[in-house]
Amino acid sequence: MLTFKEKKELLQTRLLRAQSLTTSEKMVGLSLLHKVDDKGECDVRMHELMGMSGMSKSGVYRSLLTLSEKIQLKISRRGCQNKYSFYQWRLI
Repeated sequence: MLTFKEKKELLQTRLLRAQSLTTSEKMVGLSLLHKVDDKGECDVRMHELMGMSGMSKSGVYRSLLTLSEKIQLKISRRGCQNKYSFYQWRLI
């Protein structure tokens, strides 16, 4: 079984090497992984994602939607702060 650090590094590597993802999707995905907890989930505000990725609100939103399709990123809406879950976290 992998440690938290090993899981995080593995997912970071997979995101960076994924040829099916755009640069914007990779930036948003890596920003989410930066904040991920030991369950593969993170609570982060749109404003934080914009700052970490260097993208506009609409760019981050578009990337989140495509990440939910391409890598099965689960988005749970909770008011002004969403919860994001990496499906792959449970598989590794």
